[in-house]
Order: sequence, then C-alpha cells, then structure tokens
Amino acid sequence: MTRARSPQYPSLSLPQAIDLVAKLHKSNRTSVITRETAAKDMGYSGLTGRSLTVLAALAQFGLIEKAGKGDIKVTRRAVDILHSVDENDRTEAIQEAAFAPGLFQQLRDRFPEGVPSQNALRSYLIQMEFGDVAIGPAISAYLETNAFAENAKESGRSGADGGEGADSGDQPKETPMQPQQQPAMAPATVVPATLTFPVAADLNKINMDIRGDQVAISGLLDSKGLVLLEKKIAALKLLLAVYTEASDTEDDETVQ
Repeated sequence: MTRARSPQYPSLSLPQAIDLVAKLHKSNRTSVITRETAAKDMGYSGLTGRSLTVLAALAQFGLIEKAGKGDIKVTRRAVDILHSVDENDRTEAIQEAAFAPGLFQQLRDRFPEGVPSQNALRSYLIQMEFGDVAIGPAISAYLETNAFAENAKESGRSGADGGEGADSGDQPKETPMQPQQQPAMAPATVVPATLTFPVAADLNKINMDIRGDQVAISGLLDSKGLVLLEKKIAALKLLLAVYTEASDTEDDETVQ
C-alpha cells in the first residue's frame, strides 16, 4: 500500500535556512550557480535527497530562486537578512521569509491570536492529511521560525523606540550617578572585565540565538522586559519539547 504524501512544508526552520544561505552568499554572492554547486557549498556531497529537500526549503522561504534550467541564485531578501545596514529592512525581510511557506501562512491565519498548543497544531496538521512522520518536523520548523520572527520584530521595535519606559512631559530626568558617587565595592564583587552589558538604548531588547535544542539569551531588562522574557521562555519550552520529540522520531526511524 502506497503511503500518502504529506503536503509541502519546509524541512528546516528559518534560522537554519539563513545559516545555509549565508554559506551560498559567502561563496557566490548573488551569482547564478547550479544546484549541484549550491549543494556542495552548503556542505553536501552533491545532489542527494537531503540536499534537494534543503534547497526546496530555501526556495519556500524566498532565500533562493530559480535562474534558468537547473540553476539558482541567492535572492535580494536573503541579502537583506544577512547584510542589511537598516534594521527595519532586515526585520521586514525576516517577517516576509518566515511566512512565505504556504503551510506557515496557513497556520498563522488559522491561529491569529498567537502560537497554539502542540496538540492544537498536531490536530490541524492531521486534518490537512499530514503523515505521522512529517507532523513532528513540520511543527518544530514552524515553532522555531515563529519564535525567530517574533524575536526579530521585538528587537527591531526596541531599537526603533530607543528603549521603553521613557518619561514624558516636563518632569526632570534623573542625573546618572557619577563614578565618584558610587559606593565602594569589595574586590570579590567586582564584575569581570570580560562581562559586558547592553547600552541603555537597548533596554528590553531581548536577543535570542536558537540553534536546535540550545538557546542563548541576552539583554538589558527592567520589570516590563522580564514579563516579556517569561512569555518568550514559555514559548521556547514548547519549541524545545517539540524539537526533542522530532529528533527522537528521526533517531527511531534511523534505527529501523
């Protein structure tokens, strides 16, 4: 009995796709290249089932495009994400790429109030006739892409506002404490020279680097920023749970 083919979806998340298209751009800029060259520049041996699937995912995000029979090139959208000097342009390009895949656009339209539970996503994908093997990877790719896009949006907004919580009106501003006014600190409590903090203009700008099941988080936060961080952590817990489940599924399939 032939197993039904699942609807099309990206086999990897947007941050993973960006890492791969960065290799293509570093080697070729926006020159037209063959798909085989692209596969090798990304680290594959050539055109295999996996490399073709990855190229298809990059195309779904709009990071590469066809440039003739069997040829591709890096798109303007990818260049904006990788090297834009304007943070707004980069943020806009990320939002466009994140929901360019048809499935991800459908999920955002279906759940406009935010990321739903894993069970809700699973039920919706089953209704769309996704196979059991594809459900885990599809959910993982969507959640990681959505988290990446939301983080980019929040970072761009914080950068544009110059930080939240500034006082309005004619109220006097607090004068920063001068170095000579700071209380003496015991040597044991001195902050190491290698530890740096964001400037005040980056207040509540949460930087998140999601790499598979590992996440690096940094930022300068006040009470409002901590509330935002708690929400992001809750979403990340769901994302990492799905990622782990998808990885376990792939391991089981490999053993079989």
